[in-house]
Amino acid sequence: RIDYAGGWGSPLQFGSGNVTVAGYTHFKLSIFGAPGSAGKKVNIGINGADTQTITIVEGEWTDYAFPIGSLTGAAAITDIILKEFSGTGGFTIYVDAMGLN
Repeated sequence: RIDYAGGWGSPLQFGSGNVTVAGYTHFKLSIFGAPGSAGKKVNIGINGADTQTITIVEGEWTDYAFPIGSLTGAAAITDIILKEFSGTGGFTIYVDAMGLN
């Protein structure tokens, strides 16, 4: 569960790891938009660069998959960030099934 209470926040941030991406082609995750999240945007970032922006779908699980090359050119993932995009906050999402394929 991620509660975006304020704008530009990153309340879900994994860091200090080092996961090699060799042999994987995609980073995936599933997001459920809680009430009030329809149309809100979240940036997906790896290794300090939030390169993908998604629009939240309220009331259902939505699967996302991004080519690793569109997120990072590095050989390893050192951090993952899900950052509120609009600067307004005030919504909640649930994240599941995050991983590499």
